[in-house]
Amino acid sequence: MNPHQVRDEFLRQIGDHLYLKELFESLPDVYLFVKNRHGQFVMGNEMLVRKCNLSREEDVIGKTDADFFPRELCENYLRDDTHILETGEPIVNKVELVASDDGSINWHITTKIPVRGRDGSIVGVAGATRDLRKASASFTPYEQMAKVIEYIRGEYRSHIEPKQLAEIAHLSVSQLERKFRRLFHVSPMQYITRVRINAACHELVNTNKKIAAIAREMGFYDHSYFTKRFKEFMGTSPAEYRKKQVYGK
Repeated sequence: MNPHQVRDEFLRQIGDHLYLKELFESLPDVYLFVKNRHGQFVMGNEMLVRKCNLSREEDVIGKTDADFFPRELCENYLRDDTHILETGEPIVNKVELVASDDGSINWHITTKIPVRGRDGSIVGVAGATRDLRKASASFTPYEQMAKVIEYIRGEYRSHIEPKQLAEIAHLSVSQLERKFRRLFHVSPMQYITRVRINAACHELVNTNKKIAAIAREMGFYDHSYFTKRFKEFMGTSPAEYRKKQVYGK
């Protein structure tokens, strides 16, 4: 089934879709999408198209997350989509990692809801995601950790102790750990590793630096440890990631 057939088949199930298209293009700082039950994109706004490093919506239609994003992230997206398709329960304001078209990965706030057909059955998932740094001030729980996040972003290349972060947040180490995990579903130290991997992705794609040099610059103590952690997170080695992102192989 070609991309046009994928979309047309989905739209026949839900009926009038023009209101969705109008909504999509009226929110310039939000990534919006609709997927069918097979995880294929059937609709996406201009922001989503750019995130996929493409220029036309038609080039996104019929593709899945796996065509654009790292394996580990796609597994999380699929898990959430499957939950919605099976239960009909929306997922609201989930903080998760989303890849950008420059190879970096940043925290986003995502909401997904079921899309129902004319007969009431669930035929897909619609979602909206926004960069956490641009999110509304109404997300006050995340603002409480803003100074910690900003410190990590500025100092991730150096050695960071949990005690330093706790002092910035005016919390004990245990309080910081609990609050951070509740908000971001990872520990502060795990978040630091992810920031380092994020920065490494950018360097791998946009520079010709040797991988060992990137590992040192990102705060990893040796090449082998960096490669191990990178593969755990991205599902591929740094060398393979660079080859695929730069050369498309």
